[in-house]
Amino acid sequence: MTPIDSIKLSEVFRLVPKPKYVLGTTYTLSVAFFESVVFPFIDRSSLKSCLILCDMEGYQRALTEAAALQSAAQDYMVLPAPVSGCFHPKVWLSIGEDQAILLVGSGNLTQAGFMTNAELFDALHFTPTSPITPEMLQSIRSFTSGLANMWPDEDRQHLLCAETLSRIEEALSALTVSAGANGSMPVFLHSFGHSLIDQMPVAPDASDLYIAAPFFANSLKGLDLLAARYPKAKLHIFPAVHGGRATDVPLKQLKTAHRGAVVSRLSAAPKNTAFAHLKLYGIAKSDTNGWLCCASDNCTQAAWQGPNVEAGLLRQV
Repeated sequence: MTPIDSIKLSEVFRLVPKPKYVLGTTYTLSVAFFESVVFPFIDRSSLKSCLILCDMEGYQRALTEAAALQSAAQDYMVLPAPVSGCFHPKVWLSIGEDQAILLVGSGNLTQAGFMTNAELFDALHFTPTSPITPEMLQSIRSFTSGLANMWPDEDRQHLLCAETLSRIEEALSALTVSAGANGSMPVFLHSFGHSLIDQMPVAPDASDLYIAAPFFANSLKGLDLLAARYPKAKLHIFPAVHGGRATDVPLKQLKTAHRGAVVSRLSAAPKNTAFAHLKLYGIAKSDTNGWLCCASDNCTQAAWQGPNVEAGLLRQV
């Protein structure tokens, strides 16, 4: 399993030659943007199915573009996720004959999410020479099965999207799997089965906690969950600026509840003027040991503890 160096987001879709299946999840989406900008980067000569799942709110917005679409329901499917909370993961999975790409991050399937905003994705490329680990394979399978299980049993038997997700699981079985576990490999986190906060590393003696996120719901509840998991860590908070100098963090409450916290404006070179929509969480255990989590979840209680559906890639660094 090889980490991918910094490359253009569009180039990720070319790393798997002749993919058989492509799965994408997003909160909001522009289907016209997908058709005109993203879909052309996918080699469709062997493509059997392309499935995009999104939040109901994003789906309803996307319907306004229906007149401009040419390939929807023919070359790819777009469906809203039937969940009570926000369907918020930004995950892409492309599977070919003997390799696959897993892409996880912050950007929605829109021009802003893929081009304009300052976003962050993490990606893994699985090949015969860099095989997927058993743990990673199980995590991806539990994610795809979690997606399918969003629909009731009686409906799944008749839904093409459920059949597609089943075929994606079968295609994953054809990948080369490494012989044993590797504790230093990245971990694919998602909120099917367990809340994200419970899947974060156990490190009660962590020295520093870094939180970069655009949204806090004007509340400390999400931040408090992370701070409670790492009670000895000094807080470093990087909120996005929403026009002028406004942030989504209640700064007066923060200064009272977490007196030692350091707050700095989030900016991402070379896109210093773009809206910083990335979500990155760092835990430092020592000067030379820690973790980074590149994720879809904002620093809110709904994201870290539910009911939202979220996902992230956790890396030991």
